[in-house]
Amino acid sequence: MKKNIDFDTIYWHDAVFCGLNIKKLSKKGSTMDIFFNIYLDDNSKNRINIKVTFKSVEQLLISTDFTELYNNKNAGNVNSLYHEDKFTFNLFGGLISLTTVRKPKVEIRN
Repeated sequence: MKKNIDFDTIYWHDAVFCGLNIKKLSKKGSTMDIFFNIYLDDNSKNRINIKVTFKSVEQLLISTDFTELYNNKNAGNVNSLYHEDKFTFNLFGGLISLTTVRKPKVEIRN
């Protein structure tokens, strides 16, 4: 069963970056999905799979060390998230930064 959750309520500490997919490439703004495993809160014992969909993406910057991401996946390879004028995921082993004018949609996946 799929369920949506509010992006601003996600507990990013110890999350795991799993991958991304650029679904639509457009000069008016692209659409992309980023996949994570997250804890729902600091009391959760297990991570759940989520898909975060960003629409109207104007800029994207990705820099990763795949070995470092892999080595940190059990403990969680997401260090933090900042979002003011852009969304920046600081990873243990990289960085994903994107600019969009829309709030992302988050879907819990089975």
